[in-house]
Amino acid sequence: MHRTFTRLLAQVASNRALSRLLVAYLAIILAEYGEWIALLVYAYERGGAATAGLIAVVQLIPSSLLAPLISARGARFGVARMLLASYLAAALALACCAATILLGAPALAVYASAVGFTVSLGVARPLHSVMMPLVVRRPEELTTANVATSWCEGLGTLAGPAIAGALISAEGPGLAVAVLAAVCLAAPLLARVHPLRAGAQVQDGGEAGAWKDLIAAAKVIVSRPNTRALLAYPAGAAAIEGAIDLLVVLLAVKILMIGAGGAGYLSAAFGAGGLIGGAAAVGLVGRRLAVPLAGAALLGGLALAALALASTTIVAVVLLVIVGASRTVQSVAAQTLLQRSTPLDVIVCVFALIESMRDVGLAFGALVVPVLVSIGGTDTAFIGMASFAPIAVLATAGRLCRIDEHASIPVVEMGLLRNLEIFAALPAAPLETLAREAIHLAVPGQTPIIREGQQGDSYYAITDGEVVVSRGDAEIGRMGRGEGFGEIALLYPVTRTATVIATEDTTLLSIDRDAFLTALHASPPVNAAARSVAAAYSPDEAMTR
Repeated sequence: MHRTFTRLLAQVASNRALSRLLVAYLAIILAEYGEWIALLVYAYERGGAATAGLIAVVQLIPSSLLAPLISARGARFGVARMLLASYLAAALALACCAATILLGAPALAVYASAVGFTVSLGVARPLHSVMMPLVVRRPEELTTANVATSWCEGLGTLAGPAIAGALISAEGPGLAVAVLAAVCLAAPLLARVHPLRAGAQVQDGGEAGAWKDLIAAAKVIVSRPNTRALLAYPAGAAAIEGAIDLLVVLLAVKILMIGAGGAGYLSAAFGAGGLIGGAAAVGLVGRRLAVPLAGAALLGGLALAALALASTTIVAVVLLVIVGASRTVQSVAAQTLLQRSTPLDVIVCVFALIESMRDVGLAFGALVVPVLVSIGGTDTAFIGMASFAPIAVLATAGRLCRIDEHASIPVVEMGLLRNLEIFAALPAAPLETLAREAIHLAVPGQTPIIREGQQGDSYYAITDGEVVVSRGDAEIGRMGRGEGFGEIALLYPVTRTATVIATEDTTLLSIDRDAFLTALHASPPVNAAARSVAAAYSPDEAMTR
């Protein structure tokens, strides 16, 4: 496990784009969970528990309704650009929230700014999930990216409220929100990665186009049994997350009788479990995920039900740690399988709908616990919420047994190819076919990839590393991730007239002549783009790179 953990950290650190996106995500999660505490304290001071609960729900409703539409519309401008814009909007909204509190503005202005922050997060979260397949270099690195994301979630859940609590104790919620806004501002600065073109080629159809995209994504979900089965897990996890704050209060006051203050410590145990689960999720890298997904859901449900019987604080803390850890492992496995099984052309809308479902699940969890308590008491609340896990597993067991075999859409390869100028306009179906034809190659440093005078039989896209291009003894250029070479010898009856050598350990996607030309014939814009790129490097259209 220690070696796997170290290897995972090394993989994240070696991918600059991935590491920047993860740190940006950590900043936004810290701000999210800290702002939640600060705003609830602000609302409680002005109207008591009823106002605080109302404001909690009010924050979620606009996000669940507006965020999917904004994501669908914004994806037309590119996933990376939209993620950057949503992070910037979140920072500005949180800064406005801090200013209105510190200046003594009406509470309505404070709440409106907080809603703007929540909507921005509702846009940003699914875009982060969509970006992961687009910045990783190999398919197996996708699970690594999702595990690292779970670490960010765990750290944010634990540290965000702690930072907010300390600042609220010192100077009140205004200072807490101001500091969190400054933290949040780091996200757009860090998220400035190489712009990806995913979604940028979609024609702008206005508001109707955004609705059309969401409806198309919903149809994808309905038409794919695997996707429908997987959605049960993030929805169930969100319901548990929404219920846990109230459940720990019930646990502290009615079961353990340690007072309402003890609820904070019990909630921290749930957050600590998330961190432990993130560490345990390292073991998912390179493995099948269906069985860990079902197992984590069942273990978490069992631990949640057992809390109704907890007799000591230590037992309750251990069980809450198990619930938090199981939820994290479940989230990593479900998200990775969803990324692998969702077509690239609707992935933004699908994850936007999932985020909206998360908001609904949070609200559902917060609302259903009091109903269960009124029906059968505290024990019924714990057992009722725990029952979602075995119901989900029983309902999806048949699918989960086969799901790893079918979750095979090559989203990593598709993301890389879509980011190349040549294939930016290639429709989803031929793009997926081309990605399936591509072969991953690892080339040691100082190794020639193509040589002058050779026959051209393949096109190469760089997934990681750097190459130098030379003609004769003269260097004529260098290329890195997201660039490709070798198209001219496939387009025209010429041999390679340049040499390309890897300057460091480099990984490539290799596409043979037939697959390359088939993709060009499938789309006139792609054919034109390929010839335009070739002409830019060769005035006489008879030069290779």
